Amino acid sequence: LDALGDKTLDDKEAYSAVANISRDAVIRCTGAYGKDDYPASCSAISVWGKGSELNVSGGTITGTDYGIVGNGSYGTTSGYNYSGTKITITGGEISANNTCIYHPQYGTMDISGGTITGATGIEIRAGELTISGNPVIKGTGTPTETEANGNGTTTIGAGIGIVQHTTKLDLEVSILGGTITGYTALNEANLQKNDKDAIAKVNINITNGSFVSTNDGSNEDVPPVAIYSEDNTGFIAGGNFSDPITDTDYLAAGLNAERYSTATNTDAPYS
Repeated sequence: LDALGDKTLDDKEAYSAVANISRDAVIRCTGAYGKDDYPASCSAISVWGKGSELNVSGGTITGTDYGIVGNGSYGTTSGYNYSGTKITITGGEISANNTCIYHPQYGTMDISGGTITGATGIEIRAGELTISGNPVIKGTGTPTETEANGNGTTTIGAGIGIVQHTTKLDLEVSILGGTITGYTALNEANLQKNDKDAIAKVNINITNGSFVSTNDGSNEDVPPVAIYSEDNTGFIAGGNFSDPITDTDYLAAGLNAERYSTATNTDAPYS
């Protein structure tokens, strides 16, 4: 499937293999058909299984539940394995009412451009996520709320939510650029209470990028936090942050988070 523009694809047909979305293409799933077979909850694009590949370089993708979604079913207990996917986003506008991109499967996702907006921008529960360049990733939910879930999303209000699935697969997030915004810009937690060996497979690496908390501090019991991680330490080697990194265990050896001129980056003045 190549969606180049001059057409609108609603959620009436399913596609597999490789999908390339570019130029002025419009992929929408609004659930507004008023028919029993088109419920109000739906996803614009599903990427399931080995060999499934999605490339987004332009266009507009709009969903209600999800803009882009995978399937985390894995192993003999389910009888299915939807891992082996590849998602590349270099441009375009992707949005959803709930989580914009939900990635529960083991696969790769490379993001270097575009705008991604949802109650949570991205939730990843397995696989590899690499963010570079200048994408804008926004979580609009307030406040940040999390809840264990063996079959769906867990996090609302984060730019990026990182929660290892019950499948206990490797999960690696590398951030080299971009602007990530949310009540908590990046939030990692072990909500499924996976064992120590499983959680050792969760790795975060931040070398650059801007991380902005939209928490205005009006609730004294919930201070603004740009970064939260329950399990990782020593993972921040660079970047700009809206709030001080008070947990110095997050910082790579020998680093400090210090304020620099607000004229340089008013949204993320800590580096």
